[in-house]
Amino acid sequence: MKIGKFTVQATLGTGAHSSILQIRRAEDSRTYALKVVNIDEPEDIKFLRQAEHEFEVLQKLSHPNIIKAHSLEKEKAWMFGKVTKAHLLMEFVNGKTMDIVRLTLPQKVQAFRLVSEALVHMHRREVLHGDLKPNNVMVGKKGVLKVIDFGLAHLRGEAKERITGTPEYIAPETVKSKILSERTDLYNFGALMYRLLANKALLPRIDDGGEVLEEKVWDKYYTPIQEILPGLDSDLVKLVGDCLQTDPRKRPERASDAQNVLSKVEEKLVLTPEKGLEGLE
Repeated sequence: MKIGKFTVQATLGTGAHSSILQIRRAEDSRTYALKVVNIDEPEDIKFLRQAEHEFEVLQKLSHPNIIKAHSLEKEKAWMFGKVTKAHLLMEFVNGKTMDIVRLTLPQKVQAFRLVSEALVHMHRREVLHGDLKPNNVMVGKKGVLKVIDFGLAHLRGEAKERITGTPEYIAPETVKSKILSERTDLYNFGALMYRLLANKALLPRIDDGGEVLEEKVWDKYYTPIQEILPGLDSDLVKLVGDCLQTDPRKRPERASDAQNVLSKVEEKLVLTPEKGLEGLE
């Protein structure tokens, strides 16, 4: 099957209004990921705007642990000139998301450190991811790790009427006051680490009605990571707990603080390439 100058090799994922395909581009015979966004009805224009926003955000970033976006092309109906599809051409990662791939504790710590480095880069470029979670991080062969899906990303200072996210990972102040900041990304990151270390979901901060749980209610049902994994490195325990603080002022101030802690923990684990992500086949 062909889409213009692209040959479709496989379908990587599908959604209500978009699909992600593995394609080969004729001009360089290289493999890419192509996000195809369908604009069928007038109200679907919001999905085009989201693709445009994602491309704009990714153009501001250049980091080995962040997915690259190469181009955004729009397909128009010949009669009325209306946009009917958008094609977002992105880097292809031959791997699996972190909610699927099986990693050892040392590999998880190394992965966390790489994600924190990606966060440092984003925040320095005024970008907030807004939806950091295990299935938005891909791990591939030979130590490849990429943060993906910037559809809910936010540029610092940009007005945002509606903020969405994933209940298990979203920070309480994001739900309550539509706040996105470096520290809300760090809450997402803490929830990601908790999920992957504990192998269980973190209690969401919001109830079935979408209201933020009171801190004392959440604390009553929250199980600290050290109770699930006795003997876990104390620096890692503290980092996860600090990132999940209700009060954002009690979280790490910046992503580089988390990166420093994770580098320290990684050193204590004495990671060799065979034991780290580089050993993945």
